Amino acid sequence: LIYSMLGHIPMLHSIFQFLSLIGIALLVLGFLFQYRICEKKEFIVYCCFFIVAIVTAIYNKNFAFIKLVLFAGSVRYVEMKNIVEFDLKLRAILIILLYVMSLIGFANDEVFYYNGIARHSLGFKNPNALGVAIYILVCDIIFMAGNKINVKHLIVIILIAGWLYSVARCRTAVYAILMLVILVILYKLFPNIYKVKFTKILFISVPFVLSYITYISVKGLINYHPAALELDKLLSTRLSAVATFVVRLKPTIFGQPIGETVAVSMDNAYGFVLYDLGILIAIILLLLTVKAFLKYFKTQNIMLCIIMLSFICYGLSEHLWLFIDYNIFMLAWCPNLVVRDYSTLDYK
Repeated sequence: LIYSMLGHIPMLHSIFQFLSLIGIALLVLGFLFQYRICEKKEFIVYCCFFIVAIVTAIYNKNFAFIKLVLFAGSVRYVEMKNIVEFDLKLRAILIILLYVMSLIGFANDEVFYYNGIARHSLGFKNPNALGVAIYILVCDIIFMAGNKINVKHLIVIILIAGWLYSVARCRTAVYAILMLVILVILYKLFPNIYKVKFTKILFISVPFVLSYITYISVKGLINYHPAALELDKLLSTRLSAVATFVVRLKPTIFGQPIGETVAVSMDNAYGFVLYDLGILIAIILLLLTVKAFLKYFKTQNIMLCIIMLSFICYGLSEHLWLFIDYNIFMLAWCPNLVVRDYSTLDYK
């Protein structure tokens, strides 16, 4: 997390890159230590995922899935609540630190303009990176509050969203935060709606629906369909970026380093997973999503279901949350690789 948030600062890049490598080495040791404390079948599962991660990384030169497998395996006996609590404290400190550093000139406050309105990064690489960091901070708050979340929490979250919009104009991050608030309010007012089968099916179907929407929208954009053009405009031309890759590349089983082929940033998570991480990882993530939702609905960890759903919707315009470096909640996609039944934590 420290490297992902501070590593772009020139004077700190080398230091934190070295610390990041040390961290990866420790994760490998932690992963191997699982052989001594877990069942043989479970360790074989770890190794299978790790082998898949290595093979795909060779092709796409992206170490995101390797880090996820290593981290998930290493913290198997650590409660999710403890991990999120640490992330909340560290993330808050780093956000404040970056803001202070931008004020005194140690970090750049990158300013972008959208329709003539300034968007500040406040020390982050860009305003969208700030938006992702704040959004995940809100997820930390919601998860830690659990069933005890109340009006005070929601007021604080809404104020955070208002501040974020005022300084960075991160519309998607703000919309994702508001979505979290609405779903939490529904849960507090009508908790039984999260116990019916239809809600579970609805949550599970969302990633498939959004994947299909991305597909047909990009196809429509290529053919200059008016509806696709309007949706692309609404998403700040993020679908146009996906269309660029669709025209020039084909998705592969193990992925490909798309950044080396096309000089365009693909923010859409669905396009990024398919073209960069590859078809195999895309299928694995979809299956893990289904498995995670089934487990969390069964154990009624509704807050984690809500957080996962918001990330999935956020994926239409942002993919940074897919990286465990940025987003500790990627552990939620590994229900059997972390603590057994951590989703049954009692927040009442």
